[in-house]
Amino acid sequence: MPAKLAALLWEPLLRVKENATAWVPFEFHAGPRTLPAGDYSLGMSPASGRVRLRDVRSGKPVHIFAEKRELGRSEPRLTFRCYGAYRFLWQIWLPGQPGFSLNKSDWELEVEKHPAPLSVVHIPLERRERPAW
Repeated sequence: MPAKLAALLWEPLLRVKENATAWVPFEFHAGPRTLPAGDYSLGMSPASGRVRLRDVRSGKPVHIFAEKRELGRSEPRLTFRCYGAYRFLWQIWLPGQPGFSLNKSDWELEVEKHPAPLSVVHIPLERRERPAW
């Protein structure tokens, strides 16, 4: 019984509704994972900061946690920190929501130690429309 109660209480915090898509034209790192270039569906649970990136081609989801809430609203987009050929997901701005930032992973901290010019890349998100049924 306690496990069912815990699941019932936590379920709304873990629910993620995908509401945007993005074409990412390069391989990138999101948390501890390396993801291929491709079309991604995105969603977030604002209550928990849980983000789901789902590779549209394979259907495989990746779950990461955004640690920092960004104030205000911005154009829907993904923002990447790029060190040469290494690209790291940094911020997520979903339609109609404040933005969220990810902390630097151990891999990004390691890459950052080696001299490479830092650039920032923004990928626009498209709102995913609900089916009309």
